Amino acid sequence: MRKQLYLAVLASLLFPVCCFARAGATYFPLPHDDGRAAAETSRRKAAVSAGFAMKAARDAAEAQKQEALAKEPWRVVDGVTNSIFGEGWYHFYGRARKVTPEGILVEGTISSIKDGSSKSQMFVVINFPYVVADGENIDQYQFFMAKAAGTVTMDVPQRSGVATASTIHKYDYGEVSGPPPEWIAAAHAKADKAKAAVLKLDQEKAAEGSALYQYRLGRRYLMADGIEEDPDKAREWFTKAAAQGNEDAAAELRKLSTK
Repeated sequence: MRKQLYLAVLASLLFPVCCFARAGATYFPLPHDDGRAAAETSRRKAAVSAGFAMKAARDAAEAQKQEALAKEPWRVVDGVTNSIFGEGWYHFYGRARKVTPEGILVEGTISSIKDGSSKSQMFVVINFPYVVADGENIDQYQFFMAKAAGTVTMDVPQRSGVATASTIHKYDYGEVSGPPPEWIAAAHAKADKAKAAVLKLDQEKAAEGSALYQYRLGRRYLMADGIEEDPDKAREWFTKAAAQGNEDAAAELRKLSTK
């Protein structure tokens, strides 16, 4: 009885296979490559390449922007030296509609380099130091900066061609200058503080037994780098570092022995 049951189950399983085989069909179709896998691989490679290209373009644009901004970072406006990265300064560009004694009437865009916000409008730029004629473009990628300076009422050409007295925003390019004395003093103080912190680290690590920092401290004494020149102390620290296998310190000791 069990044998008969077993044969019946086996027959039920084999029957569909036999039928498909007789019809010339494949019961379990094998996976086949119709080129889709290769196409997908190519698509992904192209996407990666495009991503790298876009990043390179963004990096190049940012580098160009920073280079342009670094050319004239300080301006005197109303007798006060300003940084163009301070409050109230804007990137401007557009078409010079008219050059007037009051300034250059520009139809273009004012944007903030801090938050990226921008606004298209008609505005006036005063004290612009570069020659521009009516109808010429002020290049966006020159990154000209000007400070908000209130408003001015002047005749502004309308779309109809008729000039109408209008109150529009005014921006002052300022007079290009160097940094103010107080900024220079603060920068020097910051640099001196940083150098003192590095010297302290060298001294502490050398005292703890670091061969690298013993060599660095020896160099400082030898070259009077942030510390008073003292060849004897330089030799002392080089000797300690060389004893721990520092080859640069050993080389310095050989040089000192020939003097």
